[in-house]
Amino acid sequence: MKPTCWLLLAASLMCTTTLSAQDDDFDFSTLVPAEEVKAFCSNRILGGMPQKLVSVGYDIQSSYNMNVGTKSNLPGIGFPETEYQVNRTSEFRIDIQYPVISKNNVTVALQMNYLRTFYDIENANTNNELPFPNTLDDNGLNSTSISTVVFKPLNMTNFLILQGGMALNGDYTFAYVQPLSYTRWFGAAIFGWKPTERRMWGLGVARTYLGGALNYLPVLYYQYASTNSKWGLDVLLPSRLNVVYNFNKKTILSLGHNFQGNTYRLNALADNMEGGVDPELRRSELRFRAILDRAITRTVWFSVQAGLRYNWEFSIDDGDFFRSLFSDDPYLIENSLGNPVFAQFSISWVSP
Repeated sequence: MKPTCWLLLAASLMCTTTLSAQDDDFDFSTLVPAEEVKAFCSNRILGGMPQKLVSVGYDIQSSYNMNVGTKSNLPGIGFPETEYQVNRTSEFRIDIQYPVISKNNVTVALQMNYLRTFYDIENANTNNELPFPNTLDDNGLNSTSISTVVFKPLNMTNFLILQGGMALNGDYTFAYVQPLSYTRWFGAAIFGWKPTERRMWGLGVARTYLGGALNYLPVLYYQYASTNSKWGLDVLLPSRLNVVYNFNKKTILSLGHNFQGNTYRLNALADNMEGGVDPELRRSELRFRAILDRAITRTVWFSVQAGLRYNWEFSIDDGDFFRSLFSDDPYLIENSLGNPVFAQFSISWVSP
């Protein structure tokens, strides 16, 4: 045999001996099976609406009548009912919903909202005893809120949605911001199911000011997209319900309603009232609307919506307290509004 062959044979024998020795010395009982990776459901459905991260919008309403003081329960103070012509109501809004934690087992988003409402009221200073129309005309209404939304999947089928936040609302200006003691707190908790990748739903309860006053309401959450992604539903009752139709991936039409509201501290009235009265405007409205969303680029969308704004409540209470959504209890001052048409335009940065 050639020397080279002898060398190869010797090397082969050495390797075999070494491996055999390692097998004899190694304790296989120390091996631990790989940990099973748990799967979780996501917070979105296939074919669902684009997730808007930042939106800036402008809203304008047509003219309508406003009757102030249709009924007054102010002790020792009386004034005649006065009708005003509201020539225009406009709103500027900024909505931010940005995920600060995005993992497969939890998603945490920070929400910030700012709404500024302007009123153009003809002869707003007619009734000097109650400067309510005057402060609307001069100062308008401001609403600033911040909240946190947590989506916690429990497994591939079940999930939790938790929300908690605070809002500062009133006829304040940035030159005179009202005390933080008038901060209002809200929150919601939903337990849900996701049986398929195109449908998810849940039930819960909310501490809310949607009706204007503090209330505790049941919540129904439902998201659905058809197999071909043409039709869908976007539901968060009692806040909103939209039937969605996708013309294509860049154009979406929604038909439905939006129920919104809040309580607003009226600083101008508090400065002119005696007897410890703490006036707050219970403002709430129901909007029937059509929305057209159109993609400009992959991450920038333009939206236009139009419809009818139906006044749910626009009366004044004394302080912050629980009031049922359908309560007939008298307000401090009861007002009524006409129901104008409205249009809203917004531009949004969406999640890619």
